[in-house]
Amino acid sequence: MNIIILSILLIFSVIKDISKRTIPNKLLAPFIIIGIAFSSFENGIRGGFDSLGAVMIVFLFFLIPFALGWIGGGDVKLLMTVGTFIGSRMVITCIIYTIIVGALYGVVMIIKGKRIKNLIEHYKIYFLKVFLMNSFKEMTYEMENPEEDERGIPYSIPIAIGTILTLI
Repeated sequence: MNIIILSILLIFSVIKDISKRTIPNKLLAPFIIIGIAFSSFENGIRGGFDSLGAVMIVFLFFLIPFALGWIGGGDVKLLMTVGTFIGSRMVITCIIYTIIVGALYGVVMIIKGKRIKNLIEHYKIYFLKVFLMNSFKEMTYEMENPEEDERGIPYSIPIAIGTILTLI
């Protein structure tokens, strides 16, 4: 039953992320509650705490990448929600798979979009500002307002694939 509900969550999240480039809280909130409830029902109070532990692991792991704008809040919340279903031990494996799949997916998207030159130029300027000029205000603005074609990838796809790889 958990796998069916988790699959529904992942399918709707990927659809929303691809179409709207956001994963709404209205979608995630019920699933996070269901995940904690199912874990508690199946494994008692330990299951509930294990789900909450998975949420904390994801939160702590992605706190800095989120703060730097490397991953979106919806993506982090999606991984937290996945963690409520799979528990704290498996969420670590899921994070590793997700990062590997995300990196491969990013490389494919860069090559497919032939944006390598633009990406290198963008990050060269970014690092010069950060490390040489220490211009964090400009850096934050540029990272929060990228051009339409320079936005990141819909990370729900690597999260879904990482979750599947974790469960098989």
